[in-house]
Amino acid sequence: MERINKGISEIQEIYKEIHPKINEVLIRNGYDPVGYIDGYFPHMFFDDPTDAIGKAMDKLGFNIGYTELPADIAGRTEVFRPGKKFSGNLLKREGNRTDYDALRGLENYLYSVGDVIYHTDDIKTLRAFEDHVRYQLSPAAVKEEIDKVYNNFDLDLEQKRIELDNLYEKNKNLYKNEHNKTLQNFVSYLRTYTDLFAGKQHPLDRPFETTVFGRGVYNAVNAYSQMLGANSVGANLSSALTGFIPLTQGFAPISMKNRLRGMKEGVVAVRMKKPDSLTRKSAFLTTRTNTKKLYQKLPGKIADMSFIPMEKVDQFATQSIWRGRYYDNINKGMNETEAIREADRYARDLFAGRSKGAVPPAFQSKMLKPLTMFQYEVSNQYDFLFKNLPKEANGSKKRALRLFGEVLVWSYAVNDLWEKATGSKPIFDPIGMALDTMADFEGVDVRNLVDILNDLAHGEGLQVTEEKEPKTGAMAVKNLGERLGQATPFFGSYLGGGRIPIARTLEPLENIPTYFGKWAAGEISGSDFLKQSGTEVADVGLSLIPPAGGNQIKKTAKGLKTMIEGGSYKTGSEGEKLQFAVDTKDPASWVKAALFGKWALPEGQAYISKEVNGLSEKRTEMQREMQKKFGTTPKAYFDTFQGINKAETREGKVSALKSSGLTDAEKEYIYKREIFTGKTQIEDFDKMRSFGLSFDQAAGAQTALEGIQKKYDEMLNDGLKDKNTMAANEKYDYINQMPIPAGQKQKMLENFAVATRWIPQDATPTLMNEKYQAVSGFMSVDDFEVLKEAVSNTTWTKGVENDKSRNIKATIDRYTQGMPYAQKRVLYEVFGVAKSLR
Repeated sequence: MERINKGISEIQEIYKEIHPKINEVLIRNGYDPVGYIDGYFPHMFFDDPTDAIGKAMDKLGFNIGYTELPADIAGRTEVFRPGKKFSGNLLKREGNRTDYDALRGLENYLYSVGDVIYHTDDIKTLRAFEDHVRYQLSPAAVKEEIDKVYNNFDLDLEQKRIELDNLYEKNKNLYKNEHNKTLQNFVSYLRTYTDLFAGKQHPLDRPFETTVFGRGVYNAVNAYSQMLGANSVGANLSSALTGFIPLTQGFAPISMKNRLRGMKEGVVAVRMKKPDSLTRKSAFLTTRTNTKKLYQKLPGKIADMSFIPMEKVDQFATQSIWRGRYYDNINKGMNETEAIREADRYARDLFAGRSKGAVPPAFQSKMLKPLTMFQYEVSNQYDFLFKNLPKEANGSKKRALRLFGEVLVWSYAVNDLWEKATGSKPIFDPIGMALDTMADFEGVDVRNLVDILNDLAHGEGLQVTEEKEPKTGAMAVKNLGERLGQATPFFGSYLGGGRIPIARTLEPLENIPTYFGKWAAGEISGSDFLKQSGTEVADVGLSLIPPAGGNQIKKTAKGLKTMIEGGSYKTGSEGEKLQFAVDTKDPASWVKAALFGKWALPEGQAYISKEVNGLSEKRTEMQREMQKKFGTTPKAYFDTFQGINKAETREGKVSALKSSGLTDAEKEYIYKREIFTGKTQIEDFDKMRSFGLSFDQAAGAQTALEGIQKKYDEMLNDGLKDKNTMAANEKYDYINQMPIPAGQKQKMLENFAVATRWIPQDATPTLMNEKYQAVSGFMSVDDFEVLKEAVSNTTWTKGVENDKSRNIKATIDRYTQGMPYAQKRVLYEVFGVAKSLR
């Protein structure tokens, strides 16, 4: 109890110390002072939910309180232009309801009156600047009306403000400068900026709160945005690493000596528990550090812990750049104050300041938050690149080329390193985009820089490019459009690009329209549609429910699940689909999957870039069957089908299967279900295997023999050629040269090198004379009779030397295509071809 009483006394002393500062600011800016109550404690009302659902959401970090505006200001806030930030602690206390929480009340009080004390002068200055601009650009008649308002002492400050605003609105199209150009956009922007600084709602948000949804839904959407941000960034290592991106740009104008010094001191600064003297002198570095809260629920504490990695990376990057620039300024002859102020400006332009008043109006809209979330730094990156860097060149084209060249090279190199580590390319990289587009059109890809350097380090030589299958023109253009879209601020993160791609979080929702279409077409039932859609929604919900770090939790879980199962499976309308398979024996893949998720794996990246195609439900089912039956790994199966799918011919598919590294039993299982699936084909294959041929021998033979038969089946019989005999001869030659034992070869010849032929009626065994005996070792009786008949019908020109021999030789050649030459020579001799022509 003593400790509590002491705490109360300390808090009351704080309230007492702050009160005079409030009145000093109020009086200086024309407001009435507020009275003081001895032993003051603020009247507290926290707007906490009272219903069960609201309480549950509150425990998870969703603050969806929706107290309506008081009647005395409802409807006035739209046109009201405050000269100071609203603070409920400056109002007269009314009613007897109060909440109890001393620390929470003190924190709310400090936030509220702190803005009044430290920013009322700023707001008044901005209002005066707006008035000055409008007055100077107004016609003489309007100036007279403005002067009348200022000189009307019957009006108080608020009434004068309203009268002036009415005049400005009435004459908004009359503001002209000396070039007769209207500055309407400028003064409108200035007013919106000041309104937001003074605590007013963004003009784009008001219709959604008052007309479309109401304040409760509006607050819920705001809470959703906060939770999405916390879960996308908190504890997310890949998001934290994006804090290094500004180094690729910011170091370009800084000397190498001071870059190294800045990074060295940046490492020290990260380890410091308290800011050093140089940090405390910098307004930018001081406002970059997060404040510690007096009151915080468990979800908030978890969220704060989850942001530590990002804060540390940001601290290193900002300190390194700021200090490098500061020391450059000192070397240029600036005094300490000038050097600090210029370094603050430089760092703020690069990193995008987040202190009060630093964030542009467009990024403060709650309803635009889905588009602007995580885009402030991206937008600032382009602004720095195209505005600040040219200024750094000071008109020197040579220096400008060096600065831009260095930024482009570093962006390309770091993107390659990033891709290798996390599977993404978060930096705007024109060089990489150009090379990727060239690879799509030409089929020549520049390898990842990490792979090139790794080869050199291992003595494998320099190989900069590699061949890849070129895309069609339409696909190449489509890919280029996607790259440009992903690099676009505001929309890029929804297309899979940006520093924090929201598309990955919302990816499961893409399947719901497909499910709906199948339900509408009657392909699935309503219950199946709801079940499948609910699964996708729940998947997205995992990124929102935790206080922070939901994305990282989901990435780690899915990454490890992918490694454990050997691949990434996705549920389709007709079953599972294997998207890609992974190497479960690679330790680096396990680490990468755990830290950055399954899409960071090289196989996942290949799937995203469409270098590999996922398997259908039917083939995935067969993969599961083979895994159960043979122990086939998803990786071996998947890689086999990538080769099969790329082959355009049956021979190519068989070749891919033969070289897959699978066992004969595994190959045969695929072979009979994907390549040779006919009943007769399977029977022929089984017959070859029964002769003792290996899978590779049987598959190769069946492919070749069917290819031969197909060739002759498509050939016209012109009366001179017996295509069946020719097909049998070619099959004979193929089987005869197979590297298999004689017994197997004979069985193959007897079963697969025979044909049905037309045989002359006078062909009888009595014709088996000594001529046939000479060729009986390699020619059947039927074949010999057919050939003998053809030779007997051969014609020639008498009196022309060797014409008979030449024509007989030509007849023999026609009927023995593919026969070894040594055997043909025996036939030449048997049928009397001249020795000179044999």
